[in-house]
Amino acid sequence: MNNLSMYLIETAICLVLFYSIYRIFLQKETLFLFNRYYLIATALLSFIIPALNISFSSGSEFIIYNNVLDTIIVSADGIEKVVSNKLNTQQILIYLYAFGAVFFLFRFIIQLFQIFFIIKKNKIQHSNNLKFVITNKNISPFTFLNIIFLNSSGISEKNMEKIIAHEQAHVKQLHFIDLLIVELITIIQWFNPVIWMYRKSLKEVHEYLADEDVLKQGYDSINYQKLIFNLIAGDENYNLTSNFDCSLTKKRLIMMTKIKTPKWAKLKVLVLLPIVTVLILAFACSKNDDKAKIIEKSANIEESVSNEKSAAIENTKDPVYYTVDEMPIFEGGINKLKSFIATNIKYPEQAKKDGIEGKVYVSFIVDKTGKVVDIKAIQTRKLTDKNIKIEAPLLEKEAVRVVSLLPDWKPGKMKGKEVKVSFTVPIKFELN
Repeated sequence: MNNLSMYLIETAICLVLFYSIYRIFLQKETLFLFNRYYLIATALLSFIIPALNISFSSGSEFIIYNNVLDTIIVSADGIEKVVSNKLNTQQILIYLYAFGAVFFLFRFIIQLFQIFFIIKKNKIQHSNNLKFVITNKNISPFTFLNIIFLNSSGISEKNMEKIIAHEQAHVKQLHFIDLLIVELITIIQWFNPVIWMYRKSLKEVHEYLADEDVLKQGYDSINYQKLIFNLIAGDENYNLTSNFDCSLTKKRLIMMTKIKTPKWAKLKVLVLLPIVTVLILAFACSKNDDKAKIIEKSANIEESVSNEKSAAIENTKDPVYYTVDEMPIFEGGINKLKSFIATNIKYPEQAKKDGIEGKVYVSFIVDKTGKVVDIKAIQTRKLTDKNIKIEAPLLEKEAVRVVSLLPDWKPGKMKGKEVKVSFTVPIKFELN
């Protein structure tokens, strides 16, 4: 889930940077078709770049992450299992994200059903190689797929002809594909304000393109502008459709009368090159570090295994992984695992008498059959200063003993095959 969270964050950063370029350099230009392709291409690129994994030769095929569980506290008077605030916050954020994604997915499905209900109720009519649905609902004219939806009440035949020409442009230019893509992206990135701006800008560009197509057909620009200005939009609009949108009236009138942007202005998009390069270096090439021989990275979570021990792991013919396609699963989940350790561990009596306390880091491997093996205390740190190592054999012995009691796990898998996966659990012994 950490990988997914990081992927979503990196995607959001890409979207922000790409959209910033659009707002600064392209939004006010009349390069409508170019802008359409830019918005769709960069939206998709935002999902591709974080997923890239550009590797440089490092001489290692091992994925080295130290899977450090949350610290379990053992006091002299009793046992307390601590689930860190970081974990709780992460769980809350995961549930919140999932709720939002499900909500917007449900909204997407509801809108599809609403449109199909209109089609079923009013039937599709054919005229001049076009498909129409005429409805009594108070809606603004719109297109979905290759179907034009109209409410003909109160609109003259002459004006209806212009509206149909406008909607036909949406059909010809396949704008519904863009809308479906951006709607699916919105479901994934619903928490990112920029994706909502992306969607709004894309629909604006669609309207500009449709207006441009109508005027190219020879319709009088003044009368067409009056139609846009005077037409009263319907009460219902759908995110999945291309609407004869009157909420963009001012912008559309400005774009229709604006002097055309010279084609060389497209060169502004060259500013993308350094941006894309930086994003690839930051999000794609940096992932190679995850696969390199870098144990120190785990120190950002907790204290790490020594370099000597990491070398021993790397040199074995039967590699031990720190992260795999399918991580090992403890029956009941990680909290159940921590509860098991906390319930079975005891503070050594002699250590109490001698006033010994410290934080023991115990590593273990879940092997290909799911058994917990190779259990050992890596190191023990002084509680008052985590950078000071201490000798505490009684604490280490008890920590190793309780970890050795762990039942079998569901083994982890890499490329469909069971593999060994290493974990580390910190157990904190404190007298007070």
